Amino acid sequence: MTESIARKVKKFIFISSVKVNGEFTLGDVKFGPDDQVKPNTFYGITKFHAENRIIELCKNSSMSYVIIRCPLVYGPGVKANFENLINLHRFNFPIPASGLKNHKRSFVGINNLVDFILLCCSNPRANNQKFMISDNQDVSSFELIYKIGLAMNKKTKYFFLPKIILFPILAFIFGRAAANRFYDNLVVDISKNSRLLKWKPPFSLEENLFFLNSKITNKNKDA
Repeated sequence: MTESIARKVKKFIFISSVKVNGEFTLGDVKFGPDDQVKPNTFYGITKFHAENRIIELCKNSSMSYVIIRCPLVYGPGVKANFENLINLHRFNFPIPASGLKNHKRSFVGINNLVDFILLCCSNPRANNQKFMISDNQDVSSFELIYKIGLAMNKKTKYFFLPKIILFPILAFIFGRAAANRFYDNLVVDISKNSRLLKWKPPFSLEENLFFLNSKITNKNKDA
């Protein structure tokens, strides 16, 4: 950061995390970029401290900042839980996802994130602002899993397991914190992006998933 200031960089764009705001949202509430923050994990706290340090340094220099808080970012090379969801479809096994419908979560495809970053680079109205980012299509875990199957052209069957049975299974496979994410809300408000910068996500969730699958398919063919 100090090196950027020394080299007269005009704008510093920091990719932060929705976890600065918290781990989950309640009811119809959405996290906004200017809300009071409540990070409660080490990752969220470190991102929050990094944001504050960037703002502090920029106040005493000619460099402006843009802070973009992301939910889960997916695209070619995605790992961890999202990759596990993709792998669930590979062998056409029935998936116990029918009960994962009573919540919503925000995601952002890498194509939409890059498009927004490029806009922030060129638009002076983004200077010294914080933004949330998403595909603007909040979905349940079931909806996401189902749409991944469609993008992979898989005729996956889904069935219901009650939470008392499914949660321990998810916790064993993904870890307890990740298992909670299959049931908790975590949604963000990106209306500031449209209001201030006239930006809307150029790609839908479905388009991003088809793009992701095409990259995976081509990679497997080349291997």
